[in-house]
Amino acid sequence: MMITTLADALRSYGLTVIESNGWLTRGHGQMSGIRGVLCHHTAGPASGNTPSLNVVTYGRSDLPGPLCNLYLARDGTWYTIAAGLGYHAGSGGPLGNIPANEGNNYMIGIEAESTGYGDWTRFQATSYPMGVAALCSYYKLPSPTTWGHMEWTSRKIDPAQWPGGMNGFRSQVQSYMDGKPITPTQPMTNEELTEMIVAQDTSNGDLFLISGNCKLLFPQGGGDPSTAGKGNVYADVLLGMLAQAYPNGGKPALVALEHDVATRIPDAWTFVDGAMQPYKMAPPDFAALKEAIQP
Repeated sequence: MMITTLADALRSYGLTVIESNGWLTRGHGQMSGIRGVLCHHTAGPASGNTPSLNVVTYGRSDLPGPLCNLYLARDGTWYTIAAGLGYHAGSGGPLGNIPANEGNNYMIGIEAESTGYGDWTRFQATSYPMGVAALCSYYKLPSPTTWGHMEWTSRKIDPAQWPGGMNGFRSQVQSYMDGKPITPTQPMTNEELTEMIVAQDTSNGDLFLISGNCKLLFPQGGGDPSTAGKGNVYADVLLGMLAQAYPNGGKPALVALEHDVATRIPDAWTFVDGAMQPYKMAPPDFAALKEAIQP
């Protein structure tokens, strides 16, 4: 494949990439060049697959976005945020051949979803260093030009509690650059699947059923499947999915489905619409899912 963008570079290593709308023209001006990669964690919420996606894209009240160039979700999916300069490094350095306080201008910034307490998922454990290896290969950078934010400035601790620290991370990056065979990550369990789809910015246990032209809310504890139908995905199918994911009961979850909103529901799980016609889900688009499940 011809590699012309960050997205192409990541895909060349077999990684899943979602290209955010407008990312090719997003940024605080153009970067002066790429001399390294700076790794971060978001310090975001403990639940959800992409709870910090909106923040890293559009910024905060005190700091306008974009706040990085790339974003890594908990399920190992990469999101392109900005081809231009992102506000991620802050003051720091010098480091290697990066001048002091010029990190944004010379380093690709990656924000990976994590609370900062070592809650890296098994998907990120492979995808994070593999993605950095793809970038280093694309920009012809040696892996030592991969740093943690903690190494750029003493004000920060990210990416915190990566196994083996940044030296271990760089070793993983180098292994992938050297062509180390990649052991496929085992598919998500049902529980992991629902964790990835649920609770993007809320953890109150509400169950949302979204379909076609309406949105139904089933409060914590379930809902009445008899209210489904008339073009909606049947609520009892969703409730059955939760029962399968949590056979011992207990933990409520938020699940969002729509005919044109993509999720990572396995093909083996068949859904029917109000006309009793089965349909397949589209490829994953968690950004659209996030927008759809907002209360």
